[in-house]
Amino acid sequence: MVASPPGWVDYVLALSFSRRCLMAKYAMTVRTHRPAEEVFDLLADMRNASSWDPGVTSATRVPGPTNDHLAVGTVFLVNVAFLGRARTIPYTVTEYERPRRLVLLGEDDWIRSVDTVTVQPTDDACDVAYGAVLELKKAAVLSPLLALAFRGVGRRAQAGLVRVLT
Repeated sequence: MVASPPGWVDYVLALSFSRRCLMAKYAMTVRTHRPAEEVFDLLADMRNASSWDPGVTSATRVPGPTNDHLAVGTVFLVNVAFLGRARTIPYTVTEYERPRRLVLLGEDDWIRSVDTVTVQPTDDACDVAYGAVLELKKAAVLSPLLALAFRGVGRRAQAGLVRVLT
């Protein structure tokens, strides 16, 4: 990776439509001087998501076998606001390799989201890559309106993540 100034951000948004669903793919990388473990822990615990993603209003951890630590199988109930409506989406940790890689799957009857975080230490910083593939299952008819809304969601989350990490 080419050396970049602190706070460097790279961001990509791709939208695709089908008769079945609308899919948005977000990818961004942020360089931060915070320790890799600190950044990973912040992003792995979805109860912190509202501090950087304005679309998340709150999140709670569901009691279960991983109560004393985060691990594969940990479940969060994430409350989101989208197009003026509130939804609670269960997110499950599907991959957990602290402090390098995290994958979360959020899914309900309308939405499926796969969020991936990778943290790569550098000499004096770390690069945090955040990617999300968001599929709206039942909204193909509303695709043009939702495409605009997804763009806004992605940009606000990007701005929040940059604000928290840099």
